[in-house]
Amino acid sequence: MNMRRIRSGLILLLIFTITFTGIVSANDEIKRRERELEELRLQMEELDASIDNNQSLQSETNQKIRNVTTQVKTLEKEIIDLDGEIKATESAIIVKTDELAEAEIKIAEKNELLNQRLRVMYKTGSVGYLEVLFGAEDFTDLLSRIDMLQKILVHDQNLIQSLKEQRDIIEQKKVELETIKDELLALFKNKITKQNELNVALNNLIAYKKELINDEVALVEMEDALLDEANKLTEIIKNLELAATYVGGEMMWPVPGHYMITSPFGNRLHPISKQYKMHTGIDIAGPKGTPIVAAQTGTVVYANWFGSYGKAIIIDHGGGYTTLYAHNDSINVSVGSVVKKGDNIALLGTTGYSTGPHLHFEVRMNGEYVEPLTYVKGN
Repeated sequence: MNMRRIRSGLILLLIFTITFTGIVSANDEIKRRERELEELRLQMEELDASIDNNQSLQSETNQKIRNVTTQVKTLEKEIIDLDGEIKATESAIIVKTDELAEAEIKIAEKNELLNQRLRVMYKTGSVGYLEVLFGAEDFTDLLSRIDMLQKILVHDQNLIQSLKEQRDIIEQKKVELETIKDELLALFKNKITKQNELNVALNNLIAYKKELINDEVALVEMEDALLDEANKLTEIIKNLELAATYVGGEMMWPVPGHYMITSPFGNRLHPISKQYKMHTGIDIAGPKGTPIVAAQTGTVVYANWFGSYGKAIIIDHGGGYTTLYAHNDSINVSVGSVVKKGDNIALLGTTGYSTGPHLHFEVRMNGEYVEPLTYVKGN
């Protein structure tokens, strides 16, 4: 019995080793392309840093960057959706594999029962049903023998029927498993296609940002776009149903361990346009991937891309107070999440209109931006 189970297990292992070869190969290809995409992102960060030293940006190039950024956002979302489908399909494969293994065990048990029956028949010799009936001593014994033969016949028929059903189940499970594996391979291929498209888009973005290094016009345009987005947010926040009472207490610094403010809050004289431009928050510099925390306890009311702000988060702290965290590399919360002061909510990045990795942090009162350093203090 145990030997049959071991043999069935070894057969299953051999089948899965062969059939999963294609899946593993596709998965390795995806991982390789993910490394390539990460290298492209690092190149983009280097270019963003070089743009900091440039005088301005070019309007036409800005439009190219906006278009490609939209494409990148779409592709990133599609890849995230595919990752979810891949995970669900892999879970389905595990379930079907377990079901197949269980069916193999059941048919092994039924086979053992049938073998036992055959061994009994072999030991007792070939005895016909009529011989059993004619050997009855009296009518009562005859009825008992008829009843016994009926039970034996029913048992044998049930055993054979059960074996057939188990074999049918195994064949069905094998077909289902192969179908799901084919679906997984298709998902992998689709993801590789999307990664290739993202690779092209990021390369285009790198090429456009290289053009910015020698341009001298559109940094003003970029900052105007950010201010325009800030004013749009003012109206959006005013229309939100926010908590009536402030949670209370001081706010904490949103990028622990990094306190360099590269751009303060308020009006500042632009070095190119010679015009005063409003900066609606503070820019806190830090390496890409640095954890960003909630400055105060509250409820997330926005967590998505928002134009020039890139990947942005808005948290409602009650009493009209909200905080905003922009240019994130990734977002770790969703709308409706209740976060505590100090909880990790994002990773620092350079999405949207950003010339290098940093957090753009805002504090707002009834939608209007106010000086963040009134509420948070860095070292």
